[in-house]
Amino acid sequence: MKTAEQQGLQAIQRSRELLIGECIALSNHLRGILLEFGVAIPLGFASLLRALPEVLEDGDNEIPELYRPTLHRMQQRLLKLRQDIESMTKEVDGLVKRHPVCKRLTAIEGIGPFGALSLYAVMGSGKALTKSREFSAYHGLTPRQYSSSAKTNIVGISKKVGNRRLRSILIQGARACVYRMKEPRSLKDRWLKDLIERAGPNRAAVALANKNVRTAWAMVAQGTEYQVRLQLEMTA
Repeated sequence: MKTAEQQGLQAIQRSRELLIGECIALSNHLRGILLEFGVAIPLGFASLLRALPEVLEDGDNEIPELYRPTLHRMQQRLLKLRQDIESMTKEVDGLVKRHPVCKRLTAIEGIGPFGALSLYAVMGSGKALTKSREFSAYHGLTPRQYSSSAKTNIVGISKKVGNRRLRSILIQGARACVYRMKEPRSLKDRWLKDLIERAGPNRAAVALANKNVRTAWAMVAQGTEYQVRLQLEMTA
């Protein structure tokens, strides 16, 4: 069960995702339309926003005059969408910094403001589940197992089960953490670096997301702070 506050936080996240999807759809639409008139624009929102004023001002291109008012209207719509997304991003950052639980969750490596907000909104108090593995399985981050008798066969995660929206956010955050990994400074960093060398960055990112979800559940359910064990403490 979610509180009204958690439902509101989840609604903010979903509304932002809706605007992002609309922004991507509109940019693809504009690229396709302009390409039909022989105007090719490089990939990226920055390239599109930089090229649109030049296309509108260029009277020698193949853009029909009757379409230019519509193109200008679409340009303004794209700019407004970008502004709304940036405003909502700042709003979420402020909400997370002021919220005690979400702020504690951002201390976990690979969990940013949107990951913390989404985790808290989905998790509730955490007491609906009995252990962290159940919460990880709910998101589809635990490996599938096909075993018989004494033979154990563990395969990768399934992309068709669990909370796919939140799983994507968590894996993206974990992947960023994996790519920034240099010299390990804690036990968790050493575990992650060894896993990257042994299994590759993609599997390491999924494993880190799995560990982060289980840690987040324990923090919320038990009301604890995130603690990092440094290597110096380990060797002392």
